[in-house]
Amino acid sequence: MVVGSVYAVFFHQPELVTEWLSVRKHLTRLPIRTPTVPKAFYRSCGPATQKMLYGVTDQFQDEFTAVRHELAAVRENLQSEITVVRHELTATRDSLKSEIMAMRHEIKADIALVAAQVHRFGILAEEQNAKNSIVLDGLTSLFHRQDRVEAEMVDVKKTLASFTGR
Repeated sequence: MVVGSVYAVFFHQPELVTEWLSVRKHLTRLPIRTPTVPKAFYRSCGPATQKMLYGVTDQFQDEFTAVRHELAAVRENLQSEITVVRHELTATRDSLKSEIMAMRHEIKADIALVAAQVHRFGILAEEQNAKNSIVLDGLTSLFHRQDRVEAEMVDVKKTLASFTGR
């Protein structure tokens, strides 16, 4: 992987690549030294390290317990807030439902009022129709009488004309 990245860097300069490869070959022949720690150091630090390890473990356990309690408190808080929101939504839904029912009853009352008006106008139309037939009968008899009177007047005029000689 490293060689590939070196080739990528020196792609246009092959002499640098060969030089780097020769340096790398010498580096791989060098022994790797690991730092050595005297055994006396381990003997002096052994019990202290265990105490430190147990102290850190206890500290982590205490922190984990504290975090668990905080999460439980947050969970309780969220559950109480969710309960409050549910109650608010239920109250809002119930109030909207009652408003809708009130509007529904108002609309039904308005429809009943309109139906009553329609029936009233129907009755008035029938009554007017009955009155109109009475008036029509009276006018018809009046027109017949007028026609008879006019016919009699024509006869009277003819009779007078025959007397006067014209």
